[in-house]
Amino acid sequence: MKTLYKTLLEKLTSDDTKQLLSAAGLPPIKYVDIYEGQYYNQQKFEGLVLPAVLIEFSIDKLRLTEPGQLSLTLHILYKQTEPGNDHAPHIDRTLKYLDFAKKIYELVKDTEIENTGSLKTFDEALNS
Repeated sequence: MKTLYKTLLEKLTSDDTKQLLSAAGLPPIKYVDIYEGQYYNQQKFEGLVLPAVLIEFSIDKLRLTEPGQLSLTLHILYKQTEPGNDHAPHIDRTLKYLDFAKKIYELVKDTEIENTGSLKTFDEALNS
């Protein structure tokens, strides 16, 4: 998992990623860390600089195949300053979060290291 984390960290913080996000009119990722429930702990959450990506790993060792199945969750934190409802005057600005999330997905979807094989998307969720 260390190798995968380092690979993701490098991808998410590289100069190429900063340029890709900037070209799309999006801010650079300012903080990447291992997920530890930061947004459930006010002190930890207040220390986050947004936008941020928190990386969560779990390995299902009960699978019949070795070394198990890795689940990777990227918690994308993006400051939304305006409402996203049907009365929002600047809905396109509000929905920049979705553009940001899509770019993050595009950056990591082809990540492959020696022991993991390629990543597959099983679920996407939009939570506030």
